[in-house]
Parts: sequence; C-alpha cells; structure tokens
Amino acid sequence: MLRSKRSSSFDELTNGLEKMEEKGGLQQWKKAGGENQAFDDFMSIDGKVEPEEDKSANGKITFVKRLKDGSKVIMRDHSSQGYPTLELQHGDGNSKSKAIRYHD
Repeated sequence: MLRSKRSSSFDELTNGLEKMEEKGGLQQWKKAGGENQAFDDFMSIDGKVEPEEDKSANGKITFVKRLKDGSKVIMRDHSSQGYPTLELQHGDGNSKSKAIRYHD
C-alpha cells in the first residue's frame, strides 16, 4: 500500500536530518519513525521495485528498487545497528554510499 504520493530522491530525504558519523566512506543520517517511515520513504523514491524472491533472509524483510541511473535503494527492517535502514548503492552494486537509520 502506497501511503505517500509524493516523489522524492534519496538526497531530498536527507534534507534537514541529523548526520551521523561516517563509517568507511558511508554517509549516514538519523531519522525518526522506525520501519513505517522507512517503508514510506522507500515507496516515495521513483524507481522499479525488483522481484521479492530471494530478497528476505532469516525472517528479515528487504525491498530493492532500481533507479534510472542504475543505482539501487534498499530498504531493510534491520541493520547491524538494529535499526530499519534505507540504503543507496552505486550501480556497480558493490559499494554503499548513503544510509538513513530510522530510530523509533
């Protein structure tokens, strides 16, 4: 269910957010709202959702959206820090460049 009809870019979603410490070149921001806000933000980004098969592991929810420039936005209900996360990966699929951590 799409709860937001507004279209956003990943960079627009980080406007005004508290920036966290950069780790290994990964830019990170903190945002309130938990899993529901992460999903709403994921759905607001213009791109094509990839098929869901093989996107969930160990009961963890993961959604992937391919953007026009070949990069990917990945929404996970978990992260190594325990927070739902929206992550931007470059088109090569090997490097994360930006992440938003959704705290409750």
